[in-house]
Amino acid sequence: MQLLNDCFSVITRAGSRWDREREVAANMDFGHEIAVSRGISALYPPARPTLALHAEERAQTAHAAALELAADGDAATARSRLHDTVRRQLDPETLNDLAVLAHQCGDDADAVALLEALVRLHPEHTAAHENLTALREARQN
Repeated sequence: MQLLNDCFSVITRAGSRWDREREVAANMDFGHEIAVSRGISALYPPARPTLALHAEERAQTAHAAALELAADGDAATARSRLHDTVRRQLDPETLNDLAVLAHQCGDDADAVALLEALVRLHPEHTAAHENLTALREARQN
């Protein structure tokens, strides 16, 4: 069983000539496109480490603030803030790819757990929903 592990999203203005119903096309032979993309990505410089450091510091500050709220008895707000922090930090595509790789390594339980977490954090992630459904169906058979 192969799982979908990538997507392209196109956003248009309502009413533009490109505005249309959602279209899903499965391309199970996506290896060539991946190889070309990797080659092109090598042409760009790496991200500046200072940007990542600032993002990490911001996340740590948000985490600390949430823990303070929890200590003060406001667990609901603390939970909401931590959820938002985690949602911003974790790349949904990376989690989806990690689940697909777990499945390919024969660890379907881990793949399902990762996809369930991804779907909770990013309910709009179509490929994660499709992969989770496919894995659950495969495990039942």
